[in-house]
Amino acid sequence: MKIWKTSAVVAAALGLTLGVSNVSQADSPYETTRNVGTGKCLEVQNSSSSNGAPVQQWSCNGQSGSYWAGYIAGWDGNEPYSVIVNNSGKCLEVADSRTDLGAPVQQWDCVSKPTQQWYWKTGCQGHHFLENRNSGLVLEVNNGTTANGARAQQWGAVGSLHQCWDRP
Repeated sequence: MKIWKTSAVVAAALGLTLGVSNVSQADSPYETTRNVGTGKCLEVQNSSSSNGAPVQQWSCNGQSGSYWAGYIAGWDGNEPYSVIVNNSGKCLEVADSRTDLGAPVQQWDCVSKPTQQWYWKTGCQGHHFLENRNSGLVLEVNNGTTANGARAQQWGAVGSLHQCWDRP
């Protein structure tokens, strides 16, 4: 995983607005995050810019809500980081800071709290888990379905491909 420290990403991680939605995907630190089991992209539903917009999987078609960047300070592989969507500048988080299995993920203003912090861990059949700092659970596609619009949620790590993620 690449970690970028551009002013737009830093600002988004701090909850500031610097016109992140105007960053060109071709020239930005933002990339798609693909589910290994389905080959589909993690995206904000309808590329919404609203707080609470659900995160799901969808075919990778270049939609603005499917470009994400990670930001941390002092990356050493063990530090949590914020995952920020390009078109809104908001952070990926577990809804309502829930810690239960199946809790949905959404986007929200970046406020640097544990429910918005993720670890990029190896060990998922040669790929990566995204583990939530608050719950200790990993990001997955609900029931491993390949359908567009399948909900992204958190679950205990079992190493199934629908829990594995990669970036190009």
